[in-house]
Amino acid sequence: MSMPIILPIAEVRSRFSELVSLVESSGRRVAVTRNGRGAVALVSLGELEALEDRIESLEETLAVLREPGILAELAEEEAEFEAGGGVTGEELDAMLAERARREQPGSQDVA
Repeated sequence: MSMPIILPIAEVRSRFSELVSLVESSGRRVAVTRNGRGAVALVSLGELEALEDRIESLEETLAVLREPGILAELAEEEAEFEAGGGVTGEELDAMLAERARREQPGSQDVA
């Protein structure tokens, strides 16, 4: 990630259209200052959406990690996996296929 272009608000105001084109075409960020302090930033819509997606993902991860006992459970699962426990990718595929087959409308099997 490249460093943002840092400009005072007066210059951004006079070059706004040019700066929007720059941000849109190059993905560069423009940090706007007011009275020498950072105020806002210009970022492309694609970058904003990517940042929002990353924030949402991190929030979901934090919500899971806040569940009581989850870290101990993850440590147990990791130890079991390292000891050779768990299933192979092929076994997992077969289990998921069987589950999907059972969940098909009209299926007589009960889980």
